[in-house]
Amino acid sequence: MIPNTPSDPQKVHVTVHGHVVSYTDVGTGPVVVAIHGLPGDASDFRWLGTVLEPHVRFIRLELPGFGHSAPESGSLKWPDPPRFVADTLKALSLNNVTLMGHSYGTGVALCTAVANPERVKRLVLLAPFGQQPHRGIRQFPVPSLVQLVLGIPIIRQPLIHMARASLKKSGFRKPIADEHIVRTMDAIATWRFNEYATAVSTLQCPVFGAYCLDDHLIEAPLMDGLLKACPEGPRMVFETGGHNLQKTHAVEVGAAIVDWLSP
Repeated sequence: MIPNTPSDPQKVHVTVHGHVVSYTDVGTGPVVVAIHGLPGDASDFRWLGTVLEPHVRFIRLELPGFGHSAPESGSLKWPDPPRFVADTLKALSLNNVTLMGHSYGTGVALCTAVANPERVKRLVLLAPFGQQPHRGIRQFPVPSLVQLVLGIPIIRQPLIHMARASLKKSGFRKPIADEHIVRTMDAIATWRFNEYATAVSTLQCPVFGAYCLDDHLIEAPLMDGLLKACPEGPRMVFETGGHNLQKTHAVEVGAAIVDWLSP
């Protein structure tokens, strides 16, 4: 179920290590900090925000080079994204946080939680990254080679065009700028699944997990395997809804999160 209207609050900014980081901050109560997937921005949670914001303080971070966050605010190359999130939480003086991630953002949220247990107390993983490359990544058999050839002008544009077509096929409907595709490729090319699997094995905090069986980007067995390897918490599995269940099932997922966080 989708709410009648989305939440599109004004973005605000904080300076982290001399660079601008953009986010939204609405509501009061338990703090939930959301990390979008790639390519994406704070608007990825606009429908879920409608459900959550009357009950929690919902903060949506924008990763470096996406939304209004400066590209220089942090690298998306492993292992920098979790450091970016941790530094931003510190700059905002946030503790006892529930970190929420969608897709790529789930991996960042999980690794941030492992490295910062004093700040992150719970996780919400929506359409989570598995511990092995999913089909969206496997279409580029050698991501590091793809990253290299993006620097060759004659190959760069056809490769960007192919990546954009693949993203649209996977359910990304918004226009995607070339630089966002390149940053997404950089992030994927440097992601270390072996280190991510180690982080999963050491995770201690409770985990809320949800995904759809018809996700066109990440296979259901990979998401199921990831959640089975995580500490206990609520699990929601939907027959349909695709990759962006934070929209298609915003009402059900949001209500379940609010119930989970209620004292």
